[in-house]
Amino acid sequence: MLVTYLGTAVILQVNPFWDPSTFVPVIGMLLGNSMTSVAMATERCLDQFKVHAPVLETRLAYGASRYEASLPLAVEAIRIALLPVITQLSVMGMINIPGMMTGQIMAGTPMMQAVIYQQCIMFMIAASSVLGVIMAVTACMSVLIDEDQVMRHDRIYDHKPFSSTFRQFKDKLLLIRLYCRKLRSNKTVNDFVA
Repeated sequence: MLVTYLGTAVILQVNPFWDPSTFVPVIGMLLGNSMTSVAMATERCLDQFKVHAPVLETRLAYGASRYEASLPLAVEAIRIALLPVITQLSVMGMINIPGMMTGQIMAGTPMMQAVIYQQCIMFMIAASSVLGVIMAVTACMSVLIDEDQVMRHDRIYDHKPFSSTFRQFKDKLLLIRLYCRKLRSNKTVNDFVA
């Protein structure tokens, strides 16, 4: 929200900043692009905490705070999560012409104005991704190591493969379908009205 406000009010100079024709597309682009980075940061952080649990517990046993103990893992999670955004920034305009800029040029907007808007949006996406990733990694560190400086292994869940998750979902849908058929065969409309 902060990046959207700063972007629309200060950079794009929209007055009022909450003008829906500008605010809604901008916040949609920012949230859509930063979600990927936040998901990658959370996944990487959980994986790092699970793999390096003995190292973390050793650091905590020697008196490190939860933030001191997990700082190297947090830095690695942040680096990996921001890699796509940094790559996107580095190739913008040279190798890849983003969709918003292409649409503006095709609609007749002057080239320089389209380029400036696209650069502003890309920097806003980068800023929102950085803020989101830092907040997600900090939340992971706070949840996985509690106030007593104890690592909470019970808060890290193993992910099931997609095929087994899909199979479970399909089985639940099949059960619902069978239950609905049973309801239809046993009840008539008059039974529900009474």
